[in-house]
Amino acid sequence: MDNKTLKLAIFESGMKNFEIAHEAAMHPASLSHIVNGYYEANETQKESLANVLGQTVGELFPTQIEVA
Repeated sequence: MDNKTLKLAIFESGMKNFEIAHEAAMHPASLSHIVNGYYEANETQKESLANVLGQTVGELFPTQIEVA
């Protein structure tokens, strides 16, 4: 599942994806994979992205509750 909150934060930042990836010390493809839900960011990546985008980890990566 893609991360709509992260996508919106990236859009609202006005920065290009490669700029965000560079400032967050990750490869642009890794950022793309996180945004599109191919894999989940680790804690270090979450913190880096939150710092670059000026938000908290909780705002960018809200926890989801699974319903059985």
